[in-house]
Amino acid sequence: MPKFNSISTFTLLFLFEGVSSLNAGSLLTLIPCDFGDSSLVAYLPDGTLRSSDGRQCATFVGASPAQLVMQPCKLGANQTWIYNAIKSTIEQTTGALCLNSQGDTSTPQRPISTWPCTDLNWNSYFWVRSDGKIQANCSEPSSCGSSAPAYCVGSRLGRTLTLATVVRYWTVETTRSEHLLDNESSIHTVENCKAYRNAVTAGWPQATITWAFSWVALHASDGEYPAIRELVASYVTTYGDEMTFIPGGYFAPMYNNQTQTNEDIHDALAVITGVVGKGYRPKAILAGYLGAQTLSYLSSVEDIHVAQATIFSQYNIDFGDGDGGSPYPYYPSTQHYLKPAQGAGDLVDVVSMDGWTVDFMNARRNGFAEGFNSRMGVGPIETIRNLGPARGFAEQMHATSQHFDTGYLLNGEAFVTSIWEISLMPAINSSYLTQWLASVKAQWPDAQAMTHGDFGLQWRAQHASNDYNFSWVVIGSGIAGSDADKELTLFTNKAFRLALLRSLSDPGVGLVIDFTRYDLPAAEPPAGILTRSWNLMNEINWKQDRKGGVDAPRALKALSQEDQTIIYAVLPGLRP
Repeated sequence: MPKFNSISTFTLLFLFEGVSSLNAGSLLTLIPCDFGDSSLVAYLPDGTLRSSDGRQCATFVGASPAQLVMQPCKLGANQTWIYNAIKSTIEQTTGALCLNSQGDTSTPQRPISTWPCTDLNWNSYFWVRSDGKIQANCSEPSSCGSSAPAYCVGSRLGRTLTLATVVRYWTVETTRSEHLLDNESSIHTVENCKAYRNAVTAGWPQATITWAFSWVALHASDGEYPAIRELVASYVTTYGDEMTFIPGGYFAPMYNNQTQTNEDIHDALAVITGVVGKGYRPKAILAGYLGAQTLSYLSSVEDIHVAQATIFSQYNIDFGDGDGGSPYPYYPSTQHYLKPAQGAGDLVDVVSMDGWTVDFMNARRNGFAEGFNSRMGVGPIETIRNLGPARGFAEQMHATSQHFDTGYLLNGEAFVTSIWEISLMPAINSSYLTQWLASVKAQWPDAQAMTHGDFGLQWRAQHASNDYNFSWVVIGSGIAGSDADKELTLFTNKAFRLALLRSLSDPGVGLVIDFTRYDLPAAEPPAGILTRSWNLMNEINWKQDRKGGVDAPRALKALSQEDQTIIYAVLPGLRP
């Protein structure tokens, strides 16, 4: 265990799996908060603990958290913290009391995903050992060796934003020669591409971004496409941007067979290498959707291990459906691109990433049902264009905050992503892109903005398998379909996806609105069958679109005993 010397006194605040039940492996997020002359506000409606001057010190997960009594607790050399389950206190080995929970501890509390050992500041993350002792995070990667607990996973990813754009000829190029909707060649100009890159630089000077070209845009000799290709190739050198390919206009599996998609990728990569020169190859593919066979091809043949290959919670929008997956990176299974690999035997060595961060409260909605847009989040179409600049920007920041604030505290890493196409200019002025990027950078100055390939490879270096156990707790923004009077809790891990929804006036944990098991066999549509439905739905799906009431929300205790056992094995804090 790391030894710490000269540790300054600070007030301990924390997040854990239930005030009265702290299990081995539970996450403790300890945040230094020097109150000085200010006092502690025990609980606010947004689930946070703050000092009286408004500074956030901790975030509770769950309804009506017990009040806390905070006391300074200095940790000396060779000392550990111990959780006293009988007294519900955090104590030093010397017996000094550091934190005591007060109030009604019988109220159900939201659990928090286990993120036990991280390479961050020593006073940020702690885990609870099976003997009840609280051990600090690993101070060095070498501390997380084979003798360390299985929970010791480590992460230096922090807060990350990935931004991409698409250069295309037709709105949706389904194959090399077929397309849907409009000819966009008049919009794709050198001037617009320069304006886009300048907008990014103005908002986030250090940002590197991903440029994805469609098949026709890579080969077109008319218009300004040859000059655009040369311009973006120069950005690879000047900024460190990534130039890559987008097969199928986001919807390759829906309109093309995977064998042909593989050939398209292979030939397109050769073109890109020729344009950029010096043997350049992108580290990632931008694709919207990619099937498991193509992902396997990327890894084994092209030696590419990152792909934007899923659009989280998309259903009844655009030209393809793909609900059932995860908003954060994962290794897909050979069975189905949305199913996280269950072990080495079915793991595809490609980090699969989402394309657009959406407001979780809105993501549960079915397409455009009730006049809402289930894709609303950070994307400019659903926000700036549809809601107007003021409300749209407010929603963009709210969706970003779901990850960079509470989400980061819960998971130890946070991921926000968006694809802002060149075709949106000038209808959506590039100044709105600058505004969002600059505001994100100002509010979370430690965040990084990098290409899909760079981030995906960093995630791959930190996660050798699907060892993640992510959780998010969000309250709606009150904008459009993001209900301000509700709280949604989402969990994703390699075993399942679980979503709970409750009214803020409900003291319980709410109802299950989504339970997607990943341990069950799964299969993609058969080869030769072209369909828009590339979903992964089994027990309960939050779109509630299947017939027979199979997706009706229900209490946890109403699930089958088998389902409850699976859930409580990963999230023991949910057990009644």
